[in-house]
Amino acid sequence: MSEKLCKKIKKKKETIKIAHKPANQMKNKYSKLKDKTNKEDLSAVIYKVECQDCGKNYIGQTSRKLKDRLKQHDYYIRSKSPLSGLAAHSLDTSHVFNFENVSILATENNRKKRETKETINIYKNKTNTVNIKQDIEHFKHVYKKIIKTP
Repeated sequence: MSEKLCKKIKKKKETIKIAHKPANQMKNKYSKLKDKTNKEDLSAVIYKVECQDCGKNYIGQTSRKLKDRLKQHDYYIRSKSPLSGLAAHSLDTSHVFNFENVSILATENNRKKRETKETINIYKNKTNTVNIKQDIEHFKHVYKKIIKTP
């Protein structure tokens, strides 16, 4: 169609130039070649794990693969080491967390930004999390005023 239009414009001796864009492009010929990454293989994420017994949740962040961080939480529980809010809640109450159904809240490669996003998510859900209080204790009061909490 662009060739026909180009011929008509040339006949009228217009100073307009036509740029042709081919309809058939290589990117349209092939499907997306990369498979979607499994959730547990993602890294640099902020995640949420829910307690199966009481509905509370733990919000965390990791630069490593999510499955490796979840294994670490599981190790803390099995070795009776309350080194995270998740492990402490599980050990104190004998509750079980649903490691099979983890939610990814955000991804962020920059460590400082990822930690800030984690803190914001903990603060927004502070009434329903088992996170240790120190996770949000240094959160600036200025931000607390602008973040909506349920």
